[in-house]
Amino acid sequence: MRLRKHGFTLIELLVVIALIALLAALLFPMLLRAQEQGRISSCASNMRQIYTALTMYLDHYNGFMPTSGPINFCASFEYPGQPIELDDARKDNQDNPRFQIHFLLMEYVVGKPTDFRTSYDSCKVFRCPTDSVTPPVDANSGLFKTTTKQYELCAFAKYGSSYQWRLGQEQPFYTGNTSPDGAQGTDLLSGRCISGFPKLSKLGAARDAQSWHSYSYTHTRKDWRDPSAAGNVLFLDGHVKYSQGGEFLSGIY
Repeated sequence: MRLRKHGFTLIELLVVIALIALLAALLFPMLLRAQEQGRISSCASNMRQIYTALTMYLDHYNGFMPTSGPINFCASFEYPGQPIELDDARKDNQDNPRFQIHFLLMEYVVGKPTDFRTSYDSCKVFRCPTDSVTPPVDANSGLFKTTTKQYELCAFAKYGSSYQWRLGQEQPFYTGNTSPDGAQGTDLLSGRCISGFPKLSKLGAARDAQSWHSYSYTHTRKDWRDPSAAGNVLFLDGHVKYSQGGEFLSGIY
């Protein structure tokens, strides 16, 4: 007697395909969340290394913070791989990138004097893993400085750091930061002695320049006030906290 071989019917195949698609739809967001959680951890590790460099700087300068402006008050780079000091004509300008805090701390990160003729991307510890958008370039291979989202969502490519420092006496007043005494647009941390700040565990020193760490909303959330936005914050006592955007309205930064 011949045995009849049975195969899958079309209905059975469609059911299997539908189940696979359903499982993929359920698991894909979890995979994205797990990947972003890894980036959050890596970013937090960067900030802890930066804090170690900051403590070495403070030891070297008797507890005084570097004199520097916030990241968006410094000149942005003009093309990928640009030397830190820009050109000779502007090397002493106050907004030159070599006066930014992350370059002042770089020698303490790498363990040797910094050569400002090197490219800004030579020290990856200042780059958040989620700050990965490739900025557009123009016909001359320079950064295409437009208001497009692709350019706006970059920080490391433009400033050499993914992290916004809470530094500088801001003139004219800039209301995006809050000083230790709660007033906006006043003296922040620049050039001040760390021993003069109360409650270091409550005082944010640096944060992700944009609210990248928001899982499926990565690179789309720019406003820190958005409860769906999130990012890492480095505090002056050295701890790093992953914070939702709404928390910044409560004065922790």
